[in-house]
Amino acid sequence: MSVPAQQIEFWLAGWRKTHSGGSVVSFWVHDDDLAYFEAATVRKGKMAGQRYVGYLVQIGDDEKPDPKSVQPLTEDEKASAAPHAKTKPHFPDGLCGLAVKWCEDPHFKEWVRREWNIGVREFDPREVILGSCGIKSRTELNTNENAADLFTAIFRTPYADARRAEGLDG
Repeated sequence: MSVPAQQIEFWLAGWRKTHSGGSVVSFWVHDDDLAYFEAATVRKGKMAGQRYVGYLVQIGDDEKPDPKSVQPLTEDEKASAAPHAKTKPHFPDGLCGLAVKWCEDPHFKEWVRREWNIGVREFDPREVILGSCGIKSRTELNTNENAADLFTAIFRTPYADARRAEGLDG
C-alpha cells in the first residue's frame, strides 16, 4: 500500500493546555509548505479540522536527529521548565543561524530570486546557499572556513549592501 505523505520542516512555536482540557501545539512552517495545509482546508470547504498522523524527529543544528528529544523530562527539568514556550523561533548561532533566519525572510528570498535570475516564485533559498557555498548543511558555515568566506562574499555582504540601499538598515 502506498501512503501519500508530505515532508515538512517546521519549528515549535508554542504549546499550552486549555481551560477546556484540550492541548494545543503550534508550529512555524516555511511559506512554501503552507500551501499543503491551505489546499487541505480548501478541499474541506474552507474549514479546518483535518486529521493527520505523523512521526516527529527533532533535529539538532547539525541537521541530525537528536536522540535526547524522545527522553521524558526528569523531575528537576520539569520543575525548572518555563511555564510558556518561547514565542519566537530559535535560530542556531553564527553564520548558520543567519542563513537559517534569512531563508525564512521573504525579503531575502526575493533578493536571492532577483540576484540569481530565478524565474519561478517557488524555490528554496537554502538550496541556493548550499550549492553556492559547496556544502551539504548550513551548519557547515560555522565550521568550514572556505564556506563561511563564500557565504560572506556571495550573500552576507551583498545582501547587507542591498538592504542599506533600500533604506532597510542604517
